[in-house]
Amino acid sequence: MSAKMMGKVWDLDLPHNEQIVLLAYADHADHDGGSIFPSYDLIAWKTGYKRDSVKRITHLLIEKEILVKVGGGDGRGRPNIFKMVPSAAPQKPPRHIERGVNYSPPSGIEKGGEIGEKGGEINTKGVV
Repeated sequence: MSAKMMGKVWDLDLPHNEQIVLLAYADHADHDGGSIFPSYDLIAWKTGYKRDSVKRITHLLIEKEILVKVGGGDGRGRPNIFKMVPSAAPQKPPRHIERGVNYSPPSGIEKGGEIGEKGGEINTKGVV
């Protein structure tokens, strides 16, 4: 399993179905994106898609050269072996969030207080 490769998949600007299938493949990759050879049935189980949908989506990822077949799949019971190439896919624009910029707290809450368990600020005035 490669958390590194799975993290890269989140940065890709892909349709949801392609991204979730690619995430399932990335879960089987080494840290360089290689040695991927799960069955279509296993990817279908992980994603909740039908086997035929996984095959179709896999072929779309191959056409886009995001998944590259590097071996196997010769019809003799050997699985396809893939390498993931995330750089072949379009990237999402960077996500920049700066705390406090354009932030208006809900009424009755002052800026600068402590953060509560659910993310809201806690008014600590008068607390001993």
